Amino acid sequence: MAATVATVASAVAGSSSSKPSYDQLKAMVEALEKRNQELQIAKQRKISLKVSEKGAISAYGMGRFPVTLYHSQWQAIVEYVAGVDPSAYDETPIGKFAAANRSALAVKE
Repeated sequence: MAATVATVASAVAGSSSSKPSYDQLKAMVEALEKRNQELQIAKQRKISLKVSEKGAISAYGMGRFPVTLYHSQWQAIVEYVAGVDPSAYDETPIGKFAAANRSALAVKE
């Protein structure tokens, strides 16, 4: 995509007239809008979960650094924020991840 924008920009710069034509400008705007849309989609990253070396659950994709908490801390946050009944915690994405990786998780109360 960047090549398309550069191609249009070089065509505009290399034209014999001092001002780009309407069609050239329109093509450049369309290329830039498409590139902007691609960047916006790439910006919307998905959150991924991993077990840390110390047995905590790390959530990646929310910022520059991962958010790492122990299982019981994640459970407390999910229950508080979402108002989830403690018995329904296992049905949340974090609860499912914790259940699948229970042997690797450290127990910290």
